[in-house]
Amino acid sequence: MLREVSSARAFVAQVLADRSVADVAVQVVSELAANAVLHSRSDARIPSYVVAVECDFDRVLISVMDEGSSVRVPHQVATEVDADREHGRGLFIVSALSKAWGADEVTHGRVVWAELVDDSAP
Repeated sequence: MLREVSSARAFVAQVLADRSVADVAVQVVSELAANAVLHSRSDARIPSYVVAVECDFDRVLISVMDEGSSVRVPHQVATEVDADREHGRGLFIVSALSKAWGADEVTHGRVVWAELVDDSAP
């Protein structure tokens, strides 16, 4: 279980160090982990979530599982870049950087995932 967004970034950077998609994956997991901390039912004092990285020949799947939320399903708020906006751009960024993204309800929460294309696969 992770508690800080910086831990998620460091984990993904280490796992994907030899892949060209590493920097993009770090940005994507940063947005997904920040959403897990800010918007899930995870304890606000000690937010926790799980990050998974799956690599195939030409793709990388980044997943963040949190405790979910009864309030809303993750959705993209912004439809264009607004430099003055402080919130609501995370999934816009994820959408722009990924081939596909989505959210799935699981037994004890929610998994939000993003699929990235990796043209440097070994």
